[in-house]
Amino acid sequence: MKKYCLSFAMLTLLLSACSQDSTLSKVSTPQTVENFITSNTLTTTDTPTKETTTTTETPEVSTPQEEVALTFATQQDFVDYMYKKIVALEDTIALLDSNLSQLFAVSTSEDTSGYQSIRQNLFDQATNEMDNMATLTLPNTEVKTLHDYVQKAYQYTIKSKQAEYDIFNSESLDARQQLLEANSENERLSAHYIQLSWDEIDRLSTTTIYRK
Repeated sequence: MKKYCLSFAMLTLLLSACSQDSTLSKVSTPQTVENFITSNTLTTTDTPTKETTTTTETPEVSTPQEEVALTFATQQDFVDYMYKKIVALEDTIALLDSNLSQLFAVSTSEDTSGYQSIRQNLFDQATNEMDNMATLTLPNTEVKTLHDYVQKAYQYTIKSKQAEYDIFNSESLDARQQLLEANSENERLSAHYIQLSWDEIDRLSTTTIYRK
């Protein structure tokens, strides 16, 4: 009986020692996978930075071009230039006539404002052309008359066409008639100098000029 009790006691002691050894073993085991992952995540602070490339398009800034004074090597060069200007003037007259018809065909103030803006732009362009022509250096004295004719054609055309809007916008027939009479001389001189310009172009030109 003593022998069994001793064996039982030894077995109990052995199991207790194994259990303690297992516990110690478990405690002394290195970090678990979960702890390792957590630790690894916490210690890894250098995360790759995504590079963002921002492309900023710089708008092209158009530098104002210096005006180059026109020079004419020959008389014919000047005549050709004046030809283009008188054609441009006749085109402007046609555009202004069409614009005036459209102005009085529209019913909304917005449309009226739009056509008035177009009309003013046409006048500004014609005035610019006239001012530029005044600064031209002539190739010889022979073309001076043509130069004067074209400038006057522009001058009287602008005057007569600017008055037309007021004429057609008159509140009464009497007021319209008075404005028509006052503007009639400008209209006559406009047509007169345009015709004189064409005659002078034909006279001075050494090549055949084809009118539109």
